[in-house]
Parts: sequence; C-alpha cells; structure tokens
Amino acid sequence: MKNEAVKIYQSNTINLLMQFDTKHDKPYGNAFQREYCLGTSGNELYISVSSPHSYSGDLTMDDFAFTGTTHRLLTYIRELYTMRMTENIDFSVKDYMVRCGLKDRKQARKQLERDLFALLSVVYTTQHGRAAILDSYEMHHGRVYAVLNQGFIAEMAKQDYFLLPMEYFSLDRQRLNYAPALLYYMVMLRYFNSKKSNKNRISIRSLLAFAKFPTIEEVRSTRNNSIRGRIVEPFFRNLNALSGVARFHFYDERKNKLTQQEVQALQYDDMLRVIIHIEWK
Repeated sequence: MKNEAVKIYQSNTINLLMQFDTKHDKPYGNAFQREYCLGTSGNELYISVSSPHSYSGDLTMDDFAFTGTTHRLLTYIRELYTMRMTENIDFSVKDYMVRCGLKDRKQARKQLERDLFALLSVVYTTQHGRAAILDSYEMHHGRVYAVLNQGFIAEMAKQDYFLLPMEYFSLDRQRLNYAPALLYYMVMLRYFNSKKSNKNRISIRSLLAFAKFPTIEEVRSTRNNSIRGRIVEPFFRNLNALSGVARFHFYDERKNKLTQQEVQALQYDDMLRVIIHIEWK
C-alpha cells in the first residue's frame, strides 16, 4: 500500500463496533436503555445505550445515533491513541475538519458533539467483560478533550495495528455512505489474512454484509423495491469512489476475469458469486 496511511490499533470487538449502525441495527429494551446484539454465535457483542452520567449538555437519547460519522471519529481517536499511548485524548476541531475534508465549522462542531455523545453513551459487553469507549469528554475553545475508558484501551492492546489509508476520513458520508465501510473491511481482511495467498481477495457477498447494504428481502418489502437501484448500483458507485486507493478486478465462480461490460451487466444473484481481487496503489 503506497498511499499515505495511518496506524490504527484494532481488535475483533472494535471491528464489530465499527459495524454498529443505528440506521440498520434494531434495538430492544426501552426508551431509557436500548440494547443491541451484534456478531455471530460465540462472538457476540452486546451494546447497551443509555444517557451517560458524566454528560451535562443538551443532547438526549432522542439525539443518539451511531453511524458512519461516529465510526470516523472513533477511528480518529484510535489513531491518536496509537500515536500517543495515553488515555487523555485532545485535538482541535480545526485539525479534525482538515483531516475529514469538512468545510462548514458550525455543522462540523454540531456533528462532532453528536458523535462524542454517541461514543460516551455506549457500554459494550463481550465474553471477556464489560467496558465503555469514553469515560468523559469536553469541548471548549475549539478543542476536544476526551478520556478513554481503561477497558477500551485494553481492547486496543489485544492485537497489532493495521494501516488505514488517509482517504478513509475524507470520504463523503452523505453521498457515499457505504464507501468508508467497504474500505475499512478490505483493509481489515488484508491484515487478518496477511500470511495467506488470498489476503487481497474478497467476495462481494461479504462486502455487502459488512457495509450493511439492505438485504433483498428488505428491499422487496418497501415501496422503493428496485434491487438494482438499492443494492447493485450503489455498491459499484461506492466501490468506484475507492479508485484512488486500489484497482479492482472481478472474477466469476469459475475464476474467469470479467470484462468491464460483464461487470456493468451483473445482476444481484450474479454479484453474490463474484470475487474481487484488490490491487492496492
């Protein structure tokens, strides 16, 4: 990977947190404490969301949302910890805006406040115990001051870091809402399969699942039930947004390389059998 990249500590649990998205994940519980369950049998991540005791601002549980911008902030905080190795994280709003390519300071500060509130509101439980992400945070004089939870720090120490392309931060979360997750998953699998011959091969099926594209059943149950318009076209549009990071080559189940025309003509069922070979730039 020749493009500029940053070191990010990670773990299986953190990578599950990077999939948590309240736009798609359905809670159980009540209005005061929402519960979520992610992962697979034997690797479950239970997430509890409630109004944090250390918070004294104006946001409430009605404002809680854990989405792509929250993932971006969590990743930025992990980068800062990887560099500084201290529980006390501080950064300027200006630096964060520059990193993420944000222009509107008022909107950036508002979104940053919401994402910090989301990180503070989450407590997660695995088979190894219970922890939070943040213990507290403050925003004043154009800076953010946050304290990482010791359990989250211990989680980051479980595995080595991987290198995440800088482009991850500046991808447009509104127009290309799946692209950051697609990139993150590709880098994650490259790390976990680093000693295997398939480290740069990935199925479209697994990309769709990690990035939480709607399932075919979900699409069919809505008025806007175009499978091509809701899954196929958005997938390739978001994947093409990563062309500055990598080149993508498509192969069918018989290991035949597909032409550009064949890729453009793929239907949903055909997509699920396609393997992408990633050529990092």
